[in-house]
Amino acid sequence: MNQKSKKEHKENKIFLLTKQLHRNQTLSDEEFTELLESQDEIALEHLYETAREVQKQYYGNKIYVRGLIEFTNYCRNNCFTVEYGAIIKRYSDTG
Repeated sequence: MNQKSKKEHKENKIFLLTKQLHRNQTLSDEEFTELLESQDEIALEHLYETAREVQKQYYGNKIYVRGLIEFTNYCRNNCFTVEYGAIIKRYSDTG
């Protein structure tokens, strides 16, 4: 993104939210929603550039793979990461 485009959008709400998120590492639910629903391509490119900078700061150019190994189909926590956990609970509640 060229400097003129950045300057024109400097006061854009998405730019401000991006700076706030980068600085404070948090936003309110409403602010996150506004950021994720934005259609401003220039401001979003700034968000993506900022995210890439933070990613490189912590991980460099490395790739990390994370996986989950399950030994049973019983999920006592009913968490959202286990797809069938909620399904099994639903059937056991009706039976």
